[in-house]
Amino acid sequence: MRAVILNIGDEVLSGITINTNSSYLAEQLNKLSIQVERIIVIGDEEEAIKREINEFRNSDYDLLITTGGLGPTHDDITKEAITSALGLELVLNEEVLERINKYFYNDAPKSNLKQAYFPKNSVIVKNELGTADGVIIPHLGKHYMILVGPPYELYPMFENTCMKYLEKLQEEKTLITEYLVMGGGESFFEDYLDELLKGLKNVSLSPYASVGKIRFLLKAKEKDKQEYLSVKEKFESLMADYIVSTENEEVEEVLVKYLKKYDLTISIAESITGGMIASHLVNVSGVSKHLKESLVTYSDEAKIKYLGVSNKTLNKFGAVSQEVVIEMVAGLKEETNADIVVATTGYAGPDGEEDKIGLVYFGIIVNNKLHVFHKQFRGNRNMIRTRATLFTLFKVLSLIKQSVR
Repeated sequence: MRAVILNIGDEVLSGITINTNSSYLAEQLNKLSIQVERIIVIGDEEEAIKREINEFRNSDYDLLITTGGLGPTHDDITKEAITSALGLELVLNEEVLERINKYFYNDAPKSNLKQAYFPKNSVIVKNELGTADGVIIPHLGKHYMILVGPPYELYPMFENTCMKYLEKLQEEKTLITEYLVMGGGESFFEDYLDELLKGLKNVSLSPYASVGKIRFLLKAKEKDKQEYLSVKEKFESLMADYIVSTENEEVEEVLVKYLKKYDLTISIAESITGGMIASHLVNVSGVSKHLKESLVTYSDEAKIKYLGVSNKTLNKFGAVSQEVVIEMVAGLKEETNADIVVATTGYAGPDGEEDKIGLVYFGIIVNNKLHVFHKQFRGNRNMIRTRATLFTLFKVLSLIKQSVR
């Protein structure tokens, strides 16, 4: 199949809103071996939308995915413009209307009622996080997916409904495994996997790097299943110490799973990361039983007051040092007696000595055993802090795995 992505919205066209939807959708379609031929951005203008629909109708492309313009306001006209261009009639869907009324506790504004109208025989793409459901319209051999704009609503809608719909359309099944990999950079893994990558024939193994983590996508056609399984086995063996998840999870989700499985508690004292580690963990439901205590000890005074760090140690070695992070983690262990205790300190920049910017020390106690690491990260202030946060979560997860083997 060949696809076109049409992002609709004045806010996207003007640059006020960053267009992350196109990259997300292209990545998801790639997993299904659906080729994205064009990505287009237009404003909330009826004639512009109709022009793109007519051009798609006259093309040899198979799938059009639109994002944006399904809200309740006067300028949300995507669904109406597309169905008009296709010559289709919008009719009230009672089930969707009931959900909208329920969302507003049976007091839905009149402006939201237009969101309950869809063409007959279309597939509703349910929105669990808002009132704007999407819709899939099969029409004259082509497929139109009309989806919302906000990414936090779009992503689950696409993964829960649209992916399954598209999988059924594929003539040949695509075999896919997606890995979250941490503990090294893109170039490190390129060298590390060199022999495996050279031997690939009908299987693709592609890295997609982002700040602090990499996703590897292993993909092949059903007819190449044996080669796919062979590469999968070799990759997982080589990368055993680096693979965090094969279930499209973030590292904090996997870490919390381990905390739950082994009934472990964790306490954190953060300087450079300023609460980011705790914030990542709190993103995961159920962590409250395991996150015992979290402190942001950014200043020297806080390190002394709450963690018992010696003023003498601070004066002699400086706040960013192995000696200080050891006292930080030891003081937190004494204070909370958690099963896992973590401390971070470092230079986030951009002020300070250039050769020290990005230097971070980590202290981690697991099963009463102290582990100290230091690493220097590149990037701007926020990138350094994000990389330090994700590295910490990865190291804690790795140490737990080692301790329970």
